Amino acid sequence: MKQKSKARKKVAKRTVPRARRAKRIAIPKVPPPTYEEINYEGALAKSVLDSHTTPENEDAVTLAAALSSLTVSLKKISYNYGLTVGRSVYRLFEGRRHYKWYGDSIQDAVLFLEKLGYNYILYKILTDNIEISIYRRNRGHLNCNIHSFDAGLIAGFLGAARGDFTKVTEVSCCNNGSDCCKFTTAPSPGDPFCTDLGHVASLLNSAKSDGWVRQEYQVLTTQPLLKPEYAGQMNAIFSRLGEEAMKGFPEGKLSAKAMRKVSETMQRFGLGEVQYTARPQRIGILLDGAKAKKEFVDISISFLNGMIGGRFGRPLRSRLAPARKGSYKITMRQ
Repeated sequence: MKQKSKARKKVAKRTVPRARRAKRIAIPKVPPPTYEEINYEGALAKSVLDSHTTPENEDAVTLAAALSSLTVSLKKISYNYGLTVGRSVYRLFEGRRHYKWYGDSIQDAVLFLEKLGYNYILYKILTDNIEISIYRRNRGHLNCNIHSFDAGLIAGFLGAARGDFTKVTEVSCCNNGSDCCKFTTAPSPGDPFCTDLGHVASLLNSAKSDGWVRQEYQVLTTQPLLKPEYAGQMNAIFSRLGEEAMKGFPEGKLSAKAMRKVSETMQRFGLGEVQYTARPQRIGILLDGAKAKKEFVDISISFLNGMIGGRFGRPLRSRLAPARKGSYKITMRQ
């Protein structure tokens, strides 16, 4: 009897470690986060998940996405930055719960998109690919698919969930005549990019969207435009767009009506809250939350200068000062 019990014990010792090893293999390994991802992309994504942010008009994200599609290189940078953000978002979810199968992670990718502000999203898990369709309220026609950042974000999330590289393409776009922006992991031809700044400028005078998004979403989609190598071109582009926004208003001194237009346009596209007094004449921009960052301040100044700088014969000078914790106030003077 003693010999039989010993044999049983030995068998038990052999089988238990094998079961544990099989369990470990089933869990996908995600590369460790970099310092930059934890401190910036991860922090902004966490803020979106915790819903600590203020809403922005959907036009703010659309403008950033359209500008990120002006060239092939900008589109690529926007997609790659989306990959970084998507991986950071996956790590946030994966740290809170462990997925039993791949489909669970896709539900969380859709949940994050809903947290960004889109509440009508459909997805399909097919045999050979995954499709995610986002229905947006903004319908500005730009004759191109503009959501490279979103495609990268989805690719980064799904790739981290699978533990490999996943390519995602936007095959239809709300801003290109379709009912929804459809993203797929299936092989597909590259989507067209927008080369005409005139099409982008048409957004400024189109009807205001009634959709909203999170402030962090606009900041993340704008990041590719703030790369140091593009700073000069982007400041010039935002200045040009500011001029386009004020077309139709008579030249000369600023009127109360013109300043209302300036204030509404700045706020609509998420470029700051304009504060104006007529006597003495003072113009200021307040940027707070995730936008209190020098590069973002620069494009806001350029946009405002484009709208009103020409009325003074030359661009206005700006003075930057911290208004309170996490905010900047910019004062514009002749």
